[in-house]
Amino acid sequence: MCFLYAYLQNKKLSQNDVQFGVILMALSPLSIFFIATYSESTFLIFSILGFYYLDKNKSNTSVLMGVFLTATRATGVAFAVAIFYDQYKKRGLKFVIFLQAILACSGLFLYCIYTGITTGDFLSFYHAEANWGRTGWMSLDIAQTFNTLIDQIATAWTRDSLAFVVALFLTGVLAFNKLLPEAIFNLLCILPGFIKGSSYGIFYSGARLDVAIITFYIGMVFLCKDRPTLKYLVISLSSLLLLESWFMWVVKAWLD
Repeated sequence: MCFLYAYLQNKKLSQNDVQFGVILMALSPLSIFFIATYSESTFLIFSILGFYYLDKNKSNTSVLMGVFLTATRATGVAFAVAIFYDQYKKRGLKFVIFLQAILACSGLFLYCIYTGITTGDFLSFYHAEANWGRTGWMSLDIAQTFNTLIDQIATAWTRDSLAFVVALFLTGVLAFNKLLPEAIFNLLCILPGFIKGSSYGIFYSGARLDVAIITFYIGMVFLCKDRPTLKYLVISLSSLLLLESWFMWVVKAWLD
C-alpha cells in the first residue's frame, strides 16, 4: 500500500484521490488472497514497483521487477510488453529496448529451467492447468467464449463475468487517461483468465485474476477522480463484497 501511495502521488493526484486508492485496495473483496498462500500479494508488489520505477525513468530497476514478476506468474510477461511500449515512446526503437523486454521475461525462463530440472517437465505449470481443463489458447473458440460472456451478463451476472467486464472497462479508463503501459498490462493480465475459463463454460477464477492486480485499483482511482459520491459508492460496495468473501471463506463455500 505504501508503494501504491507513492505511485499515485507521483501522478500528481489530489490527496483524497491517493487515499481513496489505498483504502480501496485495503477493502478489496479479493484482499483475502493478499494474506493467503497465493501469489497475488507478490505479483501485486512487484507490478506496482515496476510501474513506479518506470515513472521515475529507472528502466533497469523496472526490468528487474519484471524478472520477479515473470518468475511469480506467467502473466508477468505482460509487464515486458508494457516496458517495451513505455521505452519505445520515450527513447524510440532501439536494440536495448528489445533486450530489456527479453530480460524482463527471464524470470519465467528460469522458472521453466527449474521445473525442468526438478520434475523433468519444463512446462509443468501449463500441463498442470491443462489437466484441470484450463487449456487456454490451444483450444480457443472465440465465438463460444464471447457467447458465454454475453449469456452470463444477460442471465446471471456472476462474480467472475462481472469482474471481467469491470476490468475490461478500466482498461479503457487507463488508456483514456494516457496510462497506456498500465492499460496494456491490465488487458494482457485479464485475457488469460477469460480464455482459460472458456473450456468450463464459465470465466474460471475471473474475480481473482481480474481484481487482484494493481492496475485494477489504479483504474478505479482515475475513474473516481474528483467524484466524491462515486468514491463513497465504490468503497461501500467493496466493503460489502469483502464481508461476503470472508463469510464464504469461513463457511468454506469456496471449497464446495
